[in-house]
Amino acid sequence: MDKVAIRFWGMWGLSLLVVLVVAACAVIAVWLSPTQYSRQIESSALVLAAIMMGWSAWQSRSIAYSSREQIEQMRQQRVEVVRPSLSLRPEHYTAGGGFMTLLLQNTGGLAREVKIDIEATNSLEKKSLFIPAIDTEHIVYLPIDIHKIERSSGTVKVKAYLKDSYNRNLTEELSIDFGMLRAEDRDFAFQEAPMYRALGNIERKLGEIERSLRQIEGDFKPIGRR
Repeated sequence: MDKVAIRFWGMWGLSLLVVLVVAACAVIAVWLSPTQYSRQIESSALVLAAIMMGWSAWQSRSIAYSSREQIEQMRQQRVEVVRPSLSLRPEHYTAGGGFMTLLLQNTGGLAREVKIDIEATNSLEKKSLFIPAIDTEHIVYLPIDIHKIERSSGTVKVKAYLKDSYNRNLTEELSIDFGMLRAEDRDFAFQEAPMYRALGNIERKLGEIERSLRQIEGDFKPIGRR
């Protein structure tokens, strides 16, 4: 049970209790009238009624505030779900531990009107690209000589200006500092994409089917042939 429901039922229960108390006081006041206690009981009933009205108003305000908080949290969650998430991914590895191709991958929501600025230090290479949209799990090949930048211990910087599904303007900044990696004696670890693994499995399966068909063809002897 959430906080709003707890406050609602708490307010309802307390309201019922106060109403019963006020009604009981009124009955007692009528029953004792015109005794000396009737006015005191009537005053007490009015005080309780006033307290109840004030408490109900305060609880209503608290419930409304909590509802606004929940609505805002739900809106923020929806916004985060559709937010694009860009990252750099290497491909086409070399024997020395480097790579030849740099990819920009989106693992988040749809990115629209994407403007990409690529800058590489130590090689004076700059590129400006435009992509109408990058959907979830889509990949963009960045047309730069990444191997040359790596050899010169340079830094490649990728800055993307984009819009999400809510038409918000977002900026993503990504970079790889080859000089820092070389100073720390860090090599690039080999990454295998799930798609390539699946294609490899399909290739092996097709090879097995082909060998089985050849074996069946070799065992088959047409009628009349010796």
